[in-house]
Amino acid sequence: MTCGDVMAARDSSSTWNNPSANEKAGTKHIPGPLKRLIGRQRDIERFLELFALRSSRLFTIVGTVGVGKTQFALHVASALQSSFPDGVGAVFLDSLFDHTLVLSTILRTLGITEDPASSDFETLCSFLHETHMLLLLDTFEHLRPAASFLPRILDACPGITILVVSRAGLKVRGEQQFPLFPLDLPDYADPYDPEVLAYNPAVALFLACTRTHLPQFQLTSENAGYIAQICTHLEGIPLALELAATTGMQLFPPRMLIKYLEQHPLHILVNEEQDVPERQRTWSKTIDRSYSLLQPQEQRLFRRLAIFAGGATLEALEDLYERLGEKSHTIVPALAVLTNHRLVIAPSEGSADPTHFRMLQVIRAYGRECINVEREMNDIVQAYTAYFIHLAKEIEPQLIGAAQLQGLDILDREQNNFRAVFTWLVERNEIENALDLSAALWKFWSYRGYVAEGYQQVAQLLKMCQDEMVSAAVRAKAYYAAALLAFFQLHIAAMREHLQVCLKLYREIDDKHGYAMALNAMGFCELLQGHNENVKTYYEQSFPIFQEMGDRWHLAEAYALMAREAQAQGNHLRARQLLEQSLTLIKEVGDRRAIIQALDFLGSIVCHLKEYETALQMYKEKSLTAIELGEKPLIATSLEEVGAIAIITGQQAWAAILIGAGEALRETSWGLISDADRRRVGDMKMQLRANMNEETLARIWAQGRALTPTQALLASPPETPLEQEATTLSAPDTTLNLSMYPDQLTPRQVEILRLLAKGLTDKEIAARLSISPRTVNAHLNKIYPKINVSTRSAATRYAVERKLI
Repeated sequence: MTCGDVMAARDSSSTWNNPSANEKAGTKHIPGPLKRLIGRQRDIERFLELFALRSSRLFTIVGTVGVGKTQFALHVASALQSSFPDGVGAVFLDSLFDHTLVLSTILRTLGITEDPASSDFETLCSFLHETHMLLLLDTFEHLRPAASFLPRILDACPGITILVVSRAGLKVRGEQQFPLFPLDLPDYADPYDPEVLAYNPAVALFLACTRTHLPQFQLTSENAGYIAQICTHLEGIPLALELAATTGMQLFPPRMLIKYLEQHPLHILVNEEQDVPERQRTWSKTIDRSYSLLQPQEQRLFRRLAIFAGGATLEALEDLYERLGEKSHTIVPALAVLTNHRLVIAPSEGSADPTHFRMLQVIRAYGRECINVEREMNDIVQAYTAYFIHLAKEIEPQLIGAAQLQGLDILDREQNNFRAVFTWLVERNEIENALDLSAALWKFWSYRGYVAEGYQQVAQLLKMCQDEMVSAAVRAKAYYAAALLAFFQLHIAAMREHLQVCLKLYREIDDKHGYAMALNAMGFCELLQGHNENVKTYYEQSFPIFQEMGDRWHLAEAYALMAREAQAQGNHLRARQLLEQSLTLIKEVGDRRAIIQALDFLGSIVCHLKEYETALQMYKEKSLTAIELGEKPLIATSLEEVGAIAIITGQQAWAAILIGAGEALRETSWGLISDADRRRVGDMKMQLRANMNEETLARIWAQGRALTPTQALLASPPETPLEQEATTLSAPDTTLNLSMYPDQLTPRQVEILRLLAKGLTDKEIAARLSISPRTVNAHLNKIYPKINVSTRSAATRYAVERKLI
């Protein structure tokens, strides 16, 4: 249903909004909508279930700008009108700006003549006292002072139920809020399946709006990825999707439209249709009213928040205010108003980010324009960049210690902000600050999978750097960061080039510790280039410096360098001894990533010595540590490595479980898998097929896919012969009936269907299966067409009827 549909509904309302003076009208009917409401079936079901409880008679549909509250309310009212003998009275208040006129407007809309001898409130209550009606009040956010009348109307009129549409809650007695959120977004997939993608609510709405002007437009494998990006960038806001589809798609193909939306969202989000309300002609005008309702201190916070690319913690906002010389005590009250008006999304325990206040992208774009209008950009950006440089340098020492996970998590949540900071610094030619920030972040980049992005960032900055612009100390750290990031990508020539400059700079400034760090790195570079005879030269110089300074982390690195040299010379026993010393030191420090690297290397040495039981324990420890870090590709690789040893030790069923668990995990990791990992998994599957019959293997494999990584890792190896294995693992809520499933459902889809049928929400299913809510939604979009249903209740019936639960 488009904005034009709403206007059409309003125009036709004159047939039932004007009964004769104070004569009780007959049944009032909401006109049928011109188009179906796309993507809101679950929300309508949830609202009707809430209404059926009869726990309240005052409902407020709340939500951010453009989320489709009016359209949703009209559909809900239409569905409910049979429950009210006197029908539905709809009052549209968008053009009213004086809250004292709300009651008189309701009277006029319902066709009630005002009585000079009585107040408007008394006249309305007299009319409604014996009426059984649903009263719909649309666009109430700018008239909230009038909300105090609503509970009193309900007290005087027991047959009345009031449905209010407002961006902000009313905060009056008896109110039941119903938050309406943006449409579900497509989960990441590469490539996207057009047939599956078309069922996503945001995509379905975008396609429907596009086809109002381009009826021949088709979703194809070529444009599916761009369409998904457009819907994701607009974060599922129906009005933004409609504006982009009706205007943008007439101007640009999808691949160009997404770029324009990223650069100039406010320019393209417009609508030229004649029957669209003025406030919905452009996205800017849509937000203008909400912004104008804010007090000056609330508008100020709105602009401050708009500078944050990834949302802001309360601490970041307080720091920003202090750097700007402003009073930070106004932040919390202003945040309460902005979140109540749905201009800001507050953090919550169940969300992916429980620490940040954030804006939807198109709302943030409006806020950025407000900053420009107020000519505040320069001051805000300076304070913003200064805060994040300080944050990165403060956390850097924690990245190799016991607080490593907390530090990495903080930096991960701020990654979009750091990207924005780099952009600002480069635009302002603050190269030294940008390089200093890179040197503080390189460990985070390498530990959390941003190696290629980080290296590109540092390399670009170093090319822009002029010696007289940047101090030697900052350049030395940046070259070291570039060298290590090049190492992690096996760009050995670039690594050597960066290290040579790095060593020269550290010598010039007489930084012994930095020089020793670069020596260790150069030793690894020599090993990678096959110059084993040169390695000793480097660690013999670095080792005493680290001993003198008590630097256990780099001492452990030096031991690992010596072990690599010993291994290259064929002395595996010596390599093992040195690695055990390295592992002991790094465990004292608490760097989990370094522990993983040490266990990986040590496990390979022990395997070479054919001590497979010992190797198995090392790889299990590596996997558990990887689970602590939470990196899905690393966890999957570690599980598969345990599986490889399990095959060698004759535990094929356990290996199949581990491979299944790793495979399911990779499906939620953007499909990341190296060629080496792919070859190893392929070889393991071939070995398993050679030793197990296909039916048994498929059953155990499927059970592994339904387990969490920890459950798969700790699953006891079976005691029965493999040919008779019957999937008897005892992990809670994971044992499946693995007979052939109906309608070509996969084991994973059946598991999700079982949990859905138990009444779990998408978030609860995601938490149970260690996947994202978007992945759950993507699976449901595949399940529903297979079983020929469109609602959760119908899917539940399907699961019960076929004894899947």
